[in-house]
Amino acid sequence: MLLDFDCGNTRIKWRLSEEGGRVRAQGAWDGPLGNASLPPDLVAVRSLERVRVASVAAPELGVELVTLCRSTWSVAPEFARTHAVQCGVVNGYQDPSRMGVDRWLAVLAAASRSPRRAVAVLDCGTTITLDLVRASGHHVGGYIVPGLRLFREGLNQHAHRLLVDRFALGDHRAGTNTAAAISNGVTCMLRGLVDGVDAQLGESPEWYVAGGDGRDVMEALRLPGRYCPDLVLDGLALAMP
Repeated sequence: MLLDFDCGNTRIKWRLSEEGGRVRAQGAWDGPLGNASLPPDLVAVRSLERVRVASVAAPELGVELVTLCRSTWSVAPEFARTHAVQCGVVNGYQDPSRMGVDRWLAVLAAASRSPRRAVAVLDCGTTITLDLVRASGHHVGGYIVPGLRLFREGLNQHAHRLLVDRFALGDHRAGTNTAAAISNGVTCMLRGLVDGVDAQLGESPEWYVAGGDGRDVMEALRLPGRYCPDLVLDGLALAMP
């Protein structure tokens, strides 16, 4: 059995699969790590062949994960790294090691699903990231902006009387009340992020969207792509077969 972890800034996603790739169980939790917090499906696992990890969380979580895996299953986890070239994709970063491994793995997964096609990978989590890959497999680079939760927290904490529970995305018109002005403004900001992608790539890409807010953003912007919430885990399996 193989156990994969996608440790983000907010949540820990996991997937348990057989050697051939068939998924046995999967889920997510907000932490903390430790035997007491493990989901029942993982508590029931008696032995594992490998544990693969994609982590952009604080280094302390990685240390905790090593301790957890060794004490629970007597297995040392293997941590994915960002590479200059991997699975037919050439990293566009000046220093590839500075690119978040979650973004890199999502790019690998998207590129593998659309061979010889340009792809755009939009991940809407704690931050919203957009990465572009040409049909040749060359990663052009990417963008990073605050995610919807960070937008809300920033307004609620630092802007007097601009309290926001959630965004009603989708409308591009000037708002006629404060809630609409905020939501429509965020919609326009996100639209500005994705506009111009075709021109940069020289063709219309296949869009892949992930992250907890991905489906809402995808619908609001009417992106004609695929919502793939497990894109990072899929890339992890490709990068560390």
